[in-house]
Amino acid sequence: MLQHKVFPECGNSVACRIFCRWKVHARLILSWLILIDLLSSCSSSTGPDIEGEALVELLKVLNDSNKMINDWNNNFVSPCFSWSHITCRNGNVISLSLASKGLSGTLSPSITELKFLISLELQNNNLSGVLPDYLSSMAHLQNLNLANNSFTGSIPTTWGQLANLKHLVASRNKLSGYIPDSLANITGLSELVLSFNSFTGRIPTRLFSVPIFE
Repeated sequence: MLQHKVFPECGNSVACRIFCRWKVHARLILSWLILIDLLSSCSSSTGPDIEGEALVELLKVLNDSNKMINDWNNNFVSPCFSWSHITCRNGNVISLSLASKGLSGTLSPSITELKFLISLELQNNNLSGVLPDYLSSMAHLQNLNLANNSFTGSIPTTWGQLANLKHLVASRNKLSGYIPDSLANITGLSELVLSFNSFTGRIPTRLFSVPIFE
């Protein structure tokens, strides 16, 4: 004998049974929609990571020939979850600590993709090339340490646009030319160390007011 399925919360009337079946279908549809939304979110989070790609390109140009850094790979999760020598805040890279890693390349424009970078430490490597103008676009940069490398040329005048810079250390390189007057426009600069280079010309008078100036 054929029997109709009776839902516990429903009565025996045809209308009640139809309503209950509709509720079950509605719940199934809602569950599918939630699942699709979750899958979509996961898909977008595993897509290209701008900061991750920038870091991989940066490391390539810095030339980590000694393979000191092995976990920077854009096939892994976001750099803020598992990559070494990186500090993040609110999901953004704010610090790179790459001192004494045997790096022997140069800087890459890809670093400008790290829009929230506050600290860049590259001291005690063997990096070379001229100091790039494009670092002047890094508005949040507060600490820049390039000491004990082999950078050449002069300090770009555009670095005077680094309004938040507090520490600039570029001693023991092969820098030359004039120390630009524009550095004196960085009112919050508390440390400027440029010793053991080959600068010429006069030192801008206002720089003598920097608390630590060598």
